[in-house]
Amino acid sequence: SGRAEDIVATGHFYETDSGWYETSVDKATAVRVEIMPVKNAPENLRTYRHKLGIRELVDCRLTPLHPHVAFVVTAEQMVSSTRYQCPLDAVSRPLSVCCNGAEYTPLLTVVEPYGIEVRDVSAKRYGIPVNYAGGVGMEFDLYLLPLDVCFSGIDVEEVPCYTGQHTGYFDRPIFQTIWYHTRDNGAGRWRHVDDDNGFARDAAKCESNIPRVTPDGVLTNDTSFGWANGHILWNVPSGWGDRGMKEYEEPHKIFAADITHLLSISTNGQCSIEKFEHTVVRRINDDVFLDGIYVSAEDE
Repeated sequence: SGRAEDIVATGHFYETDSGWYETSVDKATAVRVEIMPVKNAPENLRTYRHKLGIRELVDCRLTPLHPHVAFVVTAEQMVSSTRYQCPLDAVSRPLSVCCNGAEYTPLLTVVEPYGIEVRDVSAKRYGIPVNYAGGVGMEFDLYLLPLDVCFSGIDVEEVPCYTGQHTGYFDRPIFQTIWYHTRDNGAGRWRHVDDDNGFARDAAKCESNIPRVTPDGVLTNDTSFGWANGHILWNVPSGWGDRGMKEYEEPHKIFAADITHLLSISTNGQCSIEKFEHTVVRRINDDVFLDGIYVSAEDE
């Protein structure tokens, strides 16, 4: 309809024997309902996609406007008369259009982030000289999955965690401050998710020198000694919350709970770091390998 009640149906009734005649007129309005996400998803550019990310904003339009037609929500709320914000949890069919007892419920589905995609991995050095161990890392860009919705209405953090493993060389009290992925070790930093679902340029690294060790367990830089095998394994779950999360606020939910960060040292001083199924290695001759391939790593 171009306006209210512009659809008109007219009925003419005529009785042959009595000559009775009557005309009946009825009017109706055909309302067009449009449900449109405010932002495009990185891998779904359809204007009217019905799969949405938590906290996405959705424009809700009626043509023409009609006083008896209204949007009714079962999860979260309308942030204005024509805009709906998805809840912070997954839900199906959270929005309906109602008019005088009639109801239309679009097949909308709101989904939560379930994983992390890694892009643009690069190896880094940190100025540790030849014949010393450590001083290596890698950086990568992180994106929330799935990519066919937009998560730009939420924040994400790596959640502080006190579970993991420490063995061998690193099973010494001097290393206890780095046994777990705590706030002091980079966890608990809230990041805004952008329109492409990117949220961080992450770094997994060991910037410092890893000292040699004597047979009786004393750490030393004396080059007549070597190292011992050992590793530190961090559990690195992630969590999400509303846009504008403050420091120390707890996440609304946890996801990607299987992510780990592994730092290893071998007896010959080879240091390696594994995260997101990528591995960077530095030998004491300063050769660096990323996923098994020799690279010319940048210095930081």
